[in-house]
Amino acid sequence: MNAAAFLIACLLPMGSFWMLQQADLEEKTHDLYLIPKGYTGQVRIVHEIGNAPKPETEGKYDVVRVNDRGYAITSLPQSEGYIDDLYYYVDEKGKREAISESCISHGGSGGVQGDGYEYSYTYFSVGCEDMDDQGNGPGIEDILYEEGLINQTFD
Repeated sequence: MNAAAFLIACLLPMGSFWMLQQADLEEKTHDLYLIPKGYTGQVRIVHEIGNAPKPETEGKYDVVRVNDRGYAITSLPQSEGYIDDLYYYVDEKGKREAISESCISHGGSGGVQGDGYEYSYTYFSVGCEDMDDQGNGPGIEDILYEEGLINQTFD
């Protein structure tokens, strides 16, 4: 009984220390979102679009420019790992204003497929006041149609 207690007392802290070290080695996302000043609502990013503009980088961050409708398309794959992203409002002159982490609601990812197509996307919400009204942007299928990636619309 004492040997088991001794093993637990020694192995448990060692295991916790190892897990904390592994967390530091985990991959992190490094996306920098430029969102039109004043936009609130859901932001959708459609990934791995071949004819999307060439991605920009700033240091270790991939720059994603969100349009005034609340979405962006990118040739980049979805980022994976712990979220270590930056969010900025940007005005028409290009001046940036950092968005507080408390005004970002991390969403997730999804996919959509149909006859001859398959796309993946990520989403999050931005807004400091009323986070209940997050459905003001176009749906993923509407984005794909607007960008000419599919040939039909959805209601």
